[in-house]
Amino acid sequence: MEFKIYEGAAGSRFVGEPAFGPVVAHISRMSGVAINSHARDQEAAPLLHELGQHAQAEIIQLHAEGVPGYGPANPVDRTSHCRRNDGVAYPDLPVGAELQVWERGIDTQNSPAFCVEARRLGYIVTLTYPGEAGEAQHVNLRTWPKPTEPAYPTLHPGAHGEGVLKLTGALCTIHSPKTGKPYLAHHHFHYDEGVEAVVKQFQTDHHQTSDGIVAAHTWQQLKVSLAYWRIHSHV
Repeated sequence: MEFKIYEGAAGSRFVGEPAFGPVVAHISRMSGVAINSHARDQEAAPLLHELGQHAQAEIIQLHAEGVPGYGPANPVDRTSHCRRNDGVAYPDLPVGAELQVWERGIDTQNSPAFCVEARRLGYIVTLTYPGEAGEAQHVNLRTWPKPTEPAYPTLHPGAHGEGVLKLTGALCTIHSPKTGKPYLAHHHFHYDEGVEAVVKQFQTDHHQTSDGIVAAHTWQQLKVSLAYWRIHSHV
């Protein structure tokens, strides 16, 4: 793989690949959000060192040695920073599966603003670890180069049927960062005012437009959040 150093907003510099690094830099500059880190492959270590950063394997080692400032990190073969799926970033792929260049993880200094600009430019982007305050900076794009149709039809308040059952079923598993409890206590067949209020809160918590409309962005975030909480509930 070929790696280069790119410049984002606010003087930030990060290591990425020519096939996708410029896109991250563009979103960064358009949103005004600095990029903390992107590619962390061992092959990129020399460039990372130029920036005062480390490859994923080095971060893991520094944490094991108790060096301050280095927290636990996913193994190299299970982190999207090294183009490997951890089972949450892309729930439809096996753990450890090799990811495409645009699926590489992105750490930002302001995920809400970065997500807003990415969506304005036509991408679907989601928080990858919505239940971990320490990982609020990590996002992954869901589509390249343009959004795809969601797995289920767009839902509006007043809807009913299987789609609403899927929606509310997910919200029964996904925990709210504010209450620490599931967004909903049980499934609903009708998309009533109570469900709408919960959906709007979910959208707000995940840096989406709080309009109560469950379309591509919200379905994708639900899928990622559901995968996260299914794993988290068994840890």
